[in-house]
Amino acid sequence: ALAGSGAETTRTRKAVAQNQFGTVLDHRVDKDLSLMARVYFGDRQNLQYQSTPAWTGLNRNFYGTGLQAKGQKAFADGTGIDWVVGMDFDSSKELRRAGATTKGEQTGADTRNERNKAVNRDFFAQLNWHFDEKWTFTTGARSSKVILSSKDNFITSSSPDGSGEVTYKATSPVFGLTFHASDELNLYLNTGNGFETPTL
Repeated sequence: ALAGSGAETTRTRKAVAQNQFGTVLDHRVDKDLSLMARVYFGDRQNLQYQSTPAWTGLNRNFYGTGLQAKGQKAFADGTGIDWVVGMDFDSSKELRRAGATTKGEQTGADTRNERNKAVNRDFFAQLNWHFDEKWTFTTGARSSKVILSSKDNFITSSSPDGSGEVTYKATSPVFGLTFHASDELNLYLNTGNGFETPTL
């Protein structure tokens, strides 16, 4: 298929580059306890020339880390527990810009210039109690905090300061009961809360 004449005249195009690196360290202390740590970071550039004619672009840097411990314990009466506790931290910062174009090239001053940031911090824990050969009780919770902020660098009489920040916090519990009817069949009943926020 051929591009429309408008796309050809304005030289519509898009360039994207992304780099990311991460590593996970998993260490088994003994048969009943293991530890895990992860870290990652990266960057992303996105530059798009539209048919409007205008251009938009972003430069984003992001990174995160997480720690987790998992364990289990068997008791003499045949019952047992397994558990996990941990934390996650993630951050993303970006510069968003936009402006006008002439024949596919940037012209004039910016029409958008802002720095956006998103940060989340989560702590979580879960316990499974195998109180009978056929039954498991599950409980846990996740405590989350998300901060979204924006610093507006393009302020004019017709485009007032749009800077701001908002914080979302919630603790999400979960409870469940599972009946292990056979090796191939589990019957379960679970209840819990979810937590969802906007993104950049």
